[in-house]
Amino acid sequence: MWIRLLRVRQVPTTSTASLCTGYTRLLERTAVQNGRRTLYKKRQFLAWEPISSEDIWEAMQIRRTFAKFAVNNYSFDRVAAFGPDLACLEWLMNAGATAVKMHDGTTITSQKQMREYLKSFNLDTTKLTPLHPNIKPLTLDELKRFLHRPQFYSQRWHSAPEAYIEEVDATDSAIVDPGFQYFLELKSTKKLIMNFCDYFYNDAIRILCAGRLRHTLEEIEICFNGHIDETAFSQIARLKGLKRAHFYMNPWIKSEQRVRAILKQSLPRLELTYPEMGFIGLGKTPKQENQKAKEAT
Repeated sequence: MWIRLLRVRQVPTTSTASLCTGYTRLLERTAVQNGRRTLYKKRQFLAWEPISSEDIWEAMQIRRTFAKFAVNNYSFDRVAAFGPDLACLEWLMNAGATAVKMHDGTTITSQKQMREYLKSFNLDTTKLTPLHPNIKPLTLDELKRFLHRPQFYSQRWHSAPEAYIEEVDATDSAIVDPGFQYFLELKSTKKLIMNFCDYFYNDAIRILCAGRLRHTLEEIEICFNGHIDETAFSQIARLKGLKRAHFYMNPWIKSEQRVRAILKQSLPRLELTYPEMGFIGLGKTPKQENQKAKEAT
């Protein structure tokens, strides 16, 4: 029930808050002359009253804090017990992700399916037994140096179940920065969609790009996030294996052209779509986008 409250659509922090209004009941007294005394009758009506941007911001921060502590606490104990991919699967489903596609073709869309999938590997979410007693957490610097090496990774996770995530659709989920640490050691994830995920900030992208996804991720999509700016896209430019990227309606971006330049300079072969605010660009290829622009003019 509570995850549904977290997934109620939010207003981006940079939107025109003065346009957001709410009903307020007002009372008007109308004087009625009746002989020597004056009677007042109350007339009730509805009026529009502006909601301040401070009120919206406060409400969003309360919900983000709840999401952070409810489902986004990172636990290396769970990673050590399930392996990186299955621990990440558990986190994504608990945070309300739309779908996760596994290497064997299984597509998981609910917490129930996630628990059944974990049980198929004889894993108990209530009992955390490390796969190997010598598995220890690594710092971000250590991850950057070692995780991309196949031999190091296979030795570190040789006891993990033979299951890994291929694609993640986290659309409309409540994923927050601390939970992004579950992405760090994913074996071979190739596609990541994070549309309408308005709880994470630049630091989440920094964590995302510090792990194995830096070398394995081929496709990324981020639309309608009211918090990330050019700093996040400078990190995305470090995803060496990236082949396709799509972005749209991220209000803190001051210049889409500058973002395009950053990505194209680091990833010259990248297929990039980043429509201007006047065009709807969800999932469009550059050819389709250019055709739409010509028709509009």
